[in-house]
Amino acid sequence: MDTRYSNAEDPQIFEGIRKALKAIVIDFHGFIQTYLPFFGRFEVRNNATFFLLGLLSDLPRKTAEPIAYLHGLNRQVIQRFVGAGVWDDRPLIKHLQEEVNTFMGSPDGILIVDPSAFPKKGIHSAGVTRQWCGRLGKQDNCQLGVFVAFASEKGHTLVDDELFLPEEWIKTPRWRKDAGIPEGITYKTNWEIADELLLGCSNIIIHGWIGGDAEFGRCAEFRDRLRNRNERYFLDIPCNLVFQFWNGTTYSAEEQNAEAWCKKQIPSAWTLFDIGDGSKGKKYLKGIKIRVAVKRRDGSLREEVLVITKSTDVIPELKYHLTNADPRLSLGRLVQVARRRWKVENCFERAKGEVGMDQYEVRSWAGWHHHMTLSMLALWFLVRQNLQNGSFFPPLHSSNIKVGHFRITEKSETKCRASGSQNLQNN
Repeated sequence: MDTRYSNAEDPQIFEGIRKALKAIVIDFHGFIQTYLPFFGRFEVRNNATFFLLGLLSDLPRKTAEPIAYLHGLNRQVIQRFVGAGVWDDRPLIKHLQEEVNTFMGSPDGILIVDPSAFPKKGIHSAGVTRQWCGRLGKQDNCQLGVFVAFASEKGHTLVDDELFLPEEWIKTPRWRKDAGIPEGITYKTNWEIADELLLGCSNIIIHGWIGGDAEFGRCAEFRDRLRNRNERYFLDIPCNLVFQFWNGTTYSAEEQNAEAWCKKQIPSAWTLFDIGDGSKGKKYLKGIKIRVAVKRRDGSLREEVLVITKSTDVIPELKYHLTNADPRLSLGRLVQVARRRWKVENCFERAKGEVGMDQYEVRSWAGWHHHMTLSMLALWFLVRQNLQNGSFFPPLHSSNIKVGHFRITEKSETKCRASGSQNLQNN
């Protein structure tokens, strides 16, 4: 245990931490009560509670086995709960989205779609194949999920997900059967998955923008679908997309790509923005925007605004974006949206680094979605704590305190395994 949280020589600090931990456990009890009915039977509810507490603990590995040993449970019980449980995760996701809307919904908020890869060594997990793995920076064996995050001025968290299935998985009945892939699941591209996920949560969470990386921004059909639903988007794009550029009165007949246009811009054309403090002091970002258009197949013009941001590093990092926002909207406002769109990276960092989102050993379609849902619930609990208390707290079993329905002790996974003792249990 970190001595910062147990220094007996400073009883005031220890008492403050003890009270904070007690409040967190009480908050967790209230938090989980609203979700437990969706798990069904009492035994399943208990397993859900234990698993979530394991994800929120400081276990070095947050898979079913160490979580079971943390609570003195049979590992197969927890493995079945995650990998083969019959509970439906969709009502939990909907309730999560409703809570996120209550705490963070905002007319200026942004729903962000983003893929995330999970490296896998085996070949039997649902959807696993050799594909681009951003985490490894190369083509490799992995599963790929499409996620939706929400960010507003109040905070940011993940709110939905779906596992991407390559065509070979859709077309191979034996693989489908072994992985428990439902009958109605057909092949969908990442942007089609994202579009369906957005249809589900956009009516629940109050927002003003849709964001996404270049994989989604480059897809004209995706942008048209969002526009047809009166969604205002701000999407990354590759620098080689070609447009006609606004010359002040009309669009130029000559087409060029975004990067070529950018290189022609003189230094004074860029506007400098103060984007707050970083680890090394003040941070700044330069921005520029221009109206652009692309001719659709039916001859109509798709009119958009190209926004380019550039870091002030010695070797500047440029990012290219497209939006269907009103061209009169200020560049400063668009830069703010760009910065909020990048919050999805922090969501993944916290989900994988703090609540074990990438630490699973399930093979089935249901198991993958169960683990992701439980990880998103654990992340949401942490985000709620940040919103309510304004700071980060140590994991839930970092101190020896007894509160309400749970006993919290400090014991290592090894000790739990050896003694079969129960670190966290119902009184």
